[in-house]
Amino acid sequence: MYAERNGIVYKAVKALQTVIANGYSFSEPDSVSLAREQYMSENNTVISFYEECMCERSGGKFNDSATTSRIYDVYKAWCHDNNNGFAKTAKEFRETLTSHLGSTFKEITVHTNKGTYYRNLTLTIEAKEQYKKAYGYDSTEFLA
Repeated sequence: MYAERNGIVYKAVKALQTVIANGYSFSEPDSVSLAREQYMSENNTVISFYEECMCERSGGKFNDSATTSRIYDVYKAWCHDNNNGFAKTAKEFRETLTSHLGSTFKEITVHTNKGTYYRNLTLTIEAKEQYKKAYGYDSTEFLA
């Protein structure tokens, strides 16, 4: 490395000039951003659960029983089944989910007389079936 010192110093000075030109902030390549997102998804139980077990609510109608508390119960069961024995608390679950969605809990939820629902999110049909013990049943199924 001693023989290459001039080249190393030159590269360091060029990098410093780039940082100064960017207002003293480092730029991040898209590949690094993508790798970080993939890492977060794979190593964050809330994000993994969201991607695997949640979907957009069709038509925005609350025709199921997927309240925020039931979704959290399914999340805990999902963590247990996927060897993630440690499930985040309900507060951590909400905060992580809203952060991932770039919103606030108040913005993504609706309070009804039947409970609090995620405005545009629900559980997938597969998740409801697989975690029926934690989810319970939809009132329409019971009455049918």
